[in-house]
Amino acid sequence: MSTSVASGMPRRLRGRLSALPTMPLDILFEIFSYLPPGDLVQLARVTKPFRQVLLSRSQSALLWTQSYELVPDVPPCPEDMSEPAWAHLLFGGSYCYTCGTKPVNKIMFLFRRRACKNCIKKHMYQIHALPFTFDQWESELLYCIPVFIGEIKSYGVGRFWWDSDVEALRHDLDALLARRDGDRGDAYRQDLSGLADSMGILLKTKQEHVGLCEGWEDARIGDRSVEIMEIKEQRFDE
Repeated sequence: MSTSVASGMPRRLRGRLSALPTMPLDILFEIFSYLPPGDLVQLARVTKPFRQVLLSRSQSALLWTQSYELVPDVPPCPEDMSEPAWAHLLFGGSYCYTCGTKPVNKIMFLFRRRACKNCIKKHMYQIHALPFTFDQWESELLYCIPVFIGEIKSYGVGRFWWDSDVEALRHDLDALLARRDGDRGDAYRQDLSGLADSMGILLKTKQEHVGLCEGWEDARIGDRSVEIMEIKEQRFDE
């Protein structure tokens, strides 16, 4: 593998890292193999060529797999996300995915995002306020996509859906209905039943994975708190 990443280095980095993009890919991958996923995420932001290489499934799949092995107890990448996207969620930065507000430390694992309080209020809806309509049979599938059960300030306690998830469901149901020429009869209802079964299985798998993720996140936050406390104590002693 002799191809090199030869262009796109910002001027401010050329003095320190100018040789790196010109190296053959096999040499680069050997260097990158020592980096954990968070560092690979940051590296992908340095130049467009690096981004293209690191986000290429055909070129970097093994590299990402190896990088996760460097992080103790990190939750496995879920089937509905790519490994770079999963690394971005875990290590890519504590900001809201919708508006960019910082810091947003808590990850909404079930919804595959970080969200600030304002965006949660703006984009999460209870069933009576959903921006899309569902008939009696279709509404059953709302319980087969991610739903938050709890309290959101200003809205109280209830079940809340993220608007883009609901929009995606409505789009899929419209496509399914179109294949039945708009007929909401028995055949369409059978389609909905089969879809609900398959979506329910996927949601259950996702919920089980979320349990692993939240345990890992709690432990990570605890370790970070201990580290900060030790740093403070060390400074006090000095």
